[in-house]
Amino acid sequence: MKKLLLLLLCVPLVGFSQKNENLHKPDSVKARFILLTNYNFSVDSAFTTLNVIRNKVIRGADFGQLATQFSEDKGSAIKGGDLGWFTEGVMVPEFQEACFNSEIGDLIIVYTRFGTCLIQIMDNR
Repeated sequence: MKKLLLLLLCVPLVGFSQKNENLHKPDSVKARFILLTNYNFSVDSAFTTLNVIRNKVIRGADFGQLATQFSEDKGSAIKGGDLGWFTEGVMVPEFQEACFNSEIGDLIIVYTRFGTCLIQIMDNR
């Protein structure tokens, strides 16, 4: 229950733009992300760090370079955090909900069982 409560409290503070329920939900999303794991960061320190990174991106910093530098998901970090295209049911629920209920260009911070993530929505279809 603590994780769900944290998600509900954090997401609106960091750019989550809930789509109108009447709008068409995309079949797939293209996103990139930065992961800070639970092993190396507390939830609070991860959120603070990712919020600093988010603000750098908003001011024009390159998300891909920051992902390469900071993400603990080494498989995507070497690709600038790029996850490519994915459909619903592929990602963990919190990550999926953030991706499929956001707009192109949104920067969302979300807590998952793997750690805290900064997600950038690149495209959807």
